[in-house]
Amino acid sequence: MTTLRNPTFPFLLLLFFSLTAAAAPRHTTKIESQRNEKWWGIFVSSAPAEPFQQPFSINTARYMQDGLLSPMLISSNGRYIWSSRPMQIEFDGRDFTIGSDYEKVSAAKGGRNLREAYLVCCHKNFPPDGTVPSVELFTRPVYNTRMEFGYGLTQQKLLDYADRILGAGLPAGTLLVSDGWRSYNGTYDFDKDFFPDPRAMVDRLHEKGFKVMLTVTPFGGAFGRSYITGLRNGFFLRKADGTPLIVEAEGGYSTCIHAGNPEEAELLGRRLDRLRDEYGIDGFRFDCRAVLPHLAESGGQAADFMSGWMKLGRGLSLCEYLPGLNTPLTPYINCIENDNGTGWESLQPRINDMLTAGLTGFPYCHISAHHADTSALFSDPLLMARTLQLAVMMPIPNVAFAPWRIADPDLQEQVKRTLALRERMAGYVEELVRESSRTAEPLIRHMEYQYPRNGFADCNDQFMLGARYLIAPALNDAATRTVRLPRGVWLDREGRRFKGPLVIEVNVADGGLAWFESASKQ
Repeated sequence: MTTLRNPTFPFLLLLFFSLTAAAAPRHTTKIESQRNEKWWGIFVSSAPAEPFQQPFSINTARYMQDGLLSPMLISSNGRYIWSSRPMQIEFDGRDFTIGSDYEKVSAAKGGRNLREAYLVCCHKNFPPDGTVPSVELFTRPVYNTRMEFGYGLTQQKLLDYADRILGAGLPAGTLLVSDGWRSYNGTYDFDKDFFPDPRAMVDRLHEKGFKVMLTVTPFGGAFGRSYITGLRNGFFLRKADGTPLIVEAEGGYSTCIHAGNPEEAELLGRRLDRLRDEYGIDGFRFDCRAVLPHLAESGGQAADFMSGWMKLGRGLSLCEYLPGLNTPLTPYINCIENDNGTGWESLQPRINDMLTAGLTGFPYCHISAHHADTSALFSDPLLMARTLQLAVMMPIPNVAFAPWRIADPDLQEQVKRTLALRERMAGYVEELVRESSRTAEPLIRHMEYQYPRNGFADCNDQFMLGARYLIAPALNDAATRTVRLPRGVWLDREGRRFKGPLVIEVNVADGGLAWFESASKQ
């Protein structure tokens, strides 16, 4: 597998600069927007509505405080703004003022439209290296056990869950085991009280057609022999004063394992290899999310910490990172969690984040919700169906909860049809993934990106999967939804033909997903 050109990318450097950036920038540039020019960028997660309309102020060095950021802006007129070093960005609703302690930042011409601006900025500043990520994660469902079982998952429950998935007529895929399979933080073996025979469990799941992915976190025990050894050998993140960084995470207080330490990284690699070789585990999700707010305390170790954990995924057939590790175009898939809840109001922000991620160097990104409160979600069968339909049409078809939780059998059937649709798209999605590894084109595309200067700049409630499929998720409980078809010939889910450009009302009263396939030559 091809390795990254430079794992300490400018995006990782932002973590370092966030500790050292000065308050008053030495260089200031006013960038005036051109006529009808719209801008996207900077925010990868928890993004405001884009293109930008409302004023904002942000420093790209504040990754840890303000969420996942990207040091680039791109416009519908083909211009881009990029800096590998921190910049202070002020937007007054029309124009930008860019401040930097390191350089004079200007707007460069990348082409005529949004797509060309993105591609030129990308290939000039963070080009893809051709590494293909784990294709299977894009072509088969990922059944996340976190919402279903939390820390209550056992070997028998996982086997029963797989049987019930197949019994419901749903396709086999990857079972993502949430953290809790270990006896305590810092160990890399199954808790034998709950998983008495992991090898037999994995073998049976493989026979049923499933892959198994374990969630791995960077937390270690803050006690005992391993803690003393880790302290002595520098295996943990430390504060600026040299004391170990102890954080409160799920399960208690923990150290933060520093994979940037070569000895610790080698030890972690051997432990992961053992899980694969001894138990047949197929891959891992590296979840560093809970450490991010504490990295500013780590005495300048942040970049090495993130880079070290990123390197652990090289060569793995299945690998995913949460929440993205702020490095674009890695061969690893990025999952971002937003904090907009799980109600109806959460659906549009997920689309916003997914689209902006694709426009800021994260072409494989999919968005999930932070599942702190699911009461609103599980009390509304239609909302449950709409949530799953949207998730299934993201780059990774993520099934966050069991579809049979939906009390309405007709809605269950519609979710099943959406999964079948995504399965039908698998060959095309694989083509997109392989193409993106060379071109950096996002899998999920803003309408303005695919159809520039056709009036789609403010269209944020529908999107393209590649150039072939237009997806228009229902974001409320209305019986119809408006769909804007671009130029060309389009087939709806019933096979009816429409010639665009055209605005139509689609009946979604049956709970189905509104989607169209291009019948025009691409």
